[in-house]
Amino acid sequence: MRRSWWYRAWFALIGTCVLVCAACSSNSSTSSSGSSAAAQGGAPVLKPGTYTVGVEAAQTGAAAASVGLPILAGLQMEINAANSSAALGPGVKIALNVKNDGADEATAIPVVRGFISDSSVVGMICCVLSDATGGIKPLLDAAHMPSIITSAGLVTATTTGSDIFRAYPLETTLQPHLVDAFVKAFNPKSAVVVFDSDNQAGAAQASAAANEFKKDGVKVSEVQLLSTDTDMTGPATSIIGKAPDVVYQDLLTAQVPSMISELTNLGYKGKELAIAGLADTTLFKNCGKGCVGAVAATAYVPSPDNSDAFMKQWLPEAQKATGQQAPSEGFAYGYLAGQFLVAGMKAAAEASPGAALTRSSLLAGLHAVKTLPATPFGALTMNDDQGDASVITFVQFNAEGQVVDWNGTAAGLDKP
Repeated sequence: MRRSWWYRAWFALIGTCVLVCAACSSNSSTSSSGSSAAAQGGAPVLKPGTYTVGVEAAQTGAAAASVGLPILAGLQMEINAANSSAALGPGVKIALNVKNDGADEATAIPVVRGFISDSSVVGMICCVLSDATGGIKPLLDAAHMPSIITSAGLVTATTTGSDIFRAYPLETTLQPHLVDAFVKAFNPKSAVVVFDSDNQAGAAQASAAANEFKKDGVKVSEVQLLSTDTDMTGPATSIIGKAPDVVYQDLLTAQVPSMISELTNLGYKGKELAIAGLADTTLFKNCGKGCVGAVAATAYVPSPDNSDAFMKQWLPEAQKATGQQAPSEGFAYGYLAGQFLVAGMKAAAEASPGAALTRSSLLAGLHAVKTLPATPFGALTMNDDQGDASVITFVQFNAEGQVVDWNGTAAGLDKP
């Protein structure tokens, strides 16, 4: 296993994307007619102009603080870098047209329809939560609107030939590894899997974990919540009544520490596994000692101990932008979406140097991106328009509220 990670650590398959850099020098030129092959001595560039990308954002609502606003900040950081460095050529700028829908499907649909009907919008950044994603996916595909998911984990959102892309690794690819390692270390006989039944991604991820427990010979039962639930007393009481050796949670990030806290208050002494979103030092104040030894999985390790060359450069910049020692996973989601967008635009320029970017050329460009070698999530490979990561990291909260490495052994699990 890997060495300890300070502040936030994550059990994950780490993914990566392309760090934006200047694509051409200031004395390069591009024909306004689109006939120029490339900037002189540099990479192919787009026709000068401002290209508008619609952003379906969750600036309000239950998901705003934990993921919506951080995503927007991370996305803006990357787009600002691309614009200031002339990454796509002299005179080429990306403009973000941000519309708030609160991650609510009923609001998201008219927002997306508005972007689709606006001919100046060449693509979209979208989809904070899975339920809204399911509602707008048919609209995006029917319009052939190239769209990049920021954080929604809806498993069926991306398929070969779709017009929706997702660069970050799905937790359904992480949880089976976490479950296997935990079962090997602790040999639990029973598990309760807790999830929000109205969250399609959470239900799918919980199902993946439950199936892995069963495959490993563990008896599994489940407790279902709604993503709008804030009082954990009833569900926690139900869990306690089942007396499980381990509880696996796939709830919204804001719900997980509350559930752990309630279980602790009710005297639960078993082990806890959770989604990657738990591994955030800002959440420790909500669950305290109950979080100690809780194990999570993620593809994002924002630690100064991370030896990845990209992270060595990116982390100080992200810390400055956010004012946080460990910028949130939501911030990294937004940044990664921006990286993938820029990579797709560069691929479009390579296919038609000097041409104006259109929805169809951006769509082809995004499909052409097969690897993202340098991102906050490590190196990513795009398979069927879905990012897959390459490194697995196990993590936990320690008694000081830091997220550190778990070495996969019973002795290596911290105790309150």
